[in-house]
Amino acid sequence: MMNRENSTKKTVCIGKIISAHGIKGLVKIKSFAEDPMSLEKYNIYNHTGTKKIDIHFKSKQKDLIIASIEGVEDRNSAESLVGLDLYVNRNVLPHTDEEEFYITDIVNMDVYSTDKKLVGSVKSVQNFGAGDILEILFKPSNKTEFFIFTKENFPVIDIKHNLIKINLF
Repeated sequence: MMNRENSTKKTVCIGKIISAHGIKGLVKIKSFAEDPMSLEKYNIYNHTGTKKIDIHFKSKQKDLIIASIEGVEDRNSAESLVGLDLYVNRNVLPHTDEEEFYITDIVNMDVYSTDKKLVGSVKSVQNFGAGDILEILFKPSNKTEFFIFTKENFPVIDIKHNLIKINLF
C-alpha cells in the first residue's frame, strides 16, 4: 500500500536517547524498531540527517539498549544528549507489506470522519507504554484529543491518498 518513492519523508526516527547510564558516558536508548537491536546495523543521524552519530551497543536491558556514543566520555556529556531523537535514512529500511506503514507516515495525515467529512489531522503519535495513541488536531477549533490507535477507532488508513478515517462513534 505504501510507495516509499512517493514519501516526502527522507528519514525515519528509529530511537531516542532517554537517559544517561552510569558515570562513563553510556546512554540508554529506546528503540522504535520491531527488533531493538536492529539499530546496530544502520547508520544513525540527527534530525536533519547531517550529523552521523557513532553508536556502539553494549547490552540490552529489558526494552532499552545500553550504548556508548563516540566522543561522549562522561555522565555530564551523556546527560546533554537526553531527548535526542535518532534517525535513519528511509531508503535503508525494509519495504513494508500491504497495510503496513511506518508511524512517521501518518503524522500530519488528514483525518476524516467515517461519513467523509474532514475533521482535522494527525498531530503526533505517542506511546506511554500501553500502545500507540494518536493525537488528533481538530479543525476549526484547533483543539487536540488523544485516541487509542486501534482498527475500531481508525478503520481506514490510506497512505497513498494521505488520509485516515476516525470512528467518532
